[in-house]
Amino acid sequence: MSDGSIISIKSPLVQTNTAWTSSHSSLGVDLEGIDMKIYQLKQFERRAQSQAEQFICQAMLQQINHEVKEAQLFVERLKAKGLASLGRPTGPSLPLSLALSKPLYISPADPATSGVQHEFVTKNSELNQCISECLAQCRSIRTAREEREAQEIQLREQELKAEEERIAKAQEAAQARANPPPPVVATPTALPSAPPAVATPAPSTSAPTLQISENARGDYTKYQALIQNMKHNIYPAVKGNRVLSKTAFDTKLRIIPKIGQLTNSRNAILRIAGDIHTAIESVRANGEALYIYMLNITAKGI
Repeated sequence: MSDGSIISIKSPLVQTNTAWTSSHSSLGVDLEGIDMKIYQLKQFERRAQSQAEQFICQAMLQQINHEVKEAQLFVERLKAKGLASLGRPTGPSLPLSLALSKPLYISPADPATSGVQHEFVTKNSELNQCISECLAQCRSIRTAREEREAQEIQLREQELKAEEERIAKAQEAAQARANPPPPVVATPTALPSAPPAVATPAPSTSAPTLQISENARGDYTKYQALIQNMKHNIYPAVKGNRVLSKTAFDTKLRIIPKIGQLTNSRNAILRIAGDIHTAIESVRANGEALYIYMLNITAKGI
């Protein structure tokens, strides 16, 4: 940053200088701490997800810019009067972390400069405190928003679970109506008769050995591999990724209610099948793991 320039609130201020850092340290002012807080403030503004966060950050950055202008004007007045200079020190240095790229040196014996050093140290400390409070407020807003989003996701999961249970009960009731148990026919009482002849026991034979065909073995191996892939690869890939997990949850909310609307109407079946197909295809761009995961969810629901 050159002499007399104004800090732009669009670029991060992470500029340190050995001379001013040592001067600040001797006065108990953490220059690098101030610069890092301004950098964090700019990061909050860039990543702000709500108008409140953005407004707070911009207001604080505008205040910082104002303080820089005031400090620069004051330094120019000191230099015009010959009471300060920039260069190699001839005496104690005056730290000015937000206005200069070099330390400012004044003559400690000059009565016109008495209190100047203390004034700048005080301003730096006050600005440091203001930035800290602004950062704390931004973090509080962000934490509250994340907690609110977590509660909303939990509520939607509970609603989805209740909907799944309702659909399962409806399907069980429909299946019970479609397959009623056979009626019980009363057996007529038999007339008394001669005692039955004792049957000759048949010679015992061993149970036949179960023969498994090669086709059955192949099917078993194929489906066992699919199950293991789903358990060890697909599920961890989706559940371990916050973005994929949220996308899967939202897509599941679109599919499960459609399954519950299935009827014997051909038009309804075609319409619902199209809606389910569209929902599944919408996640294909997110990767094969999520696509297979949603196919499995749909198969379980049907």
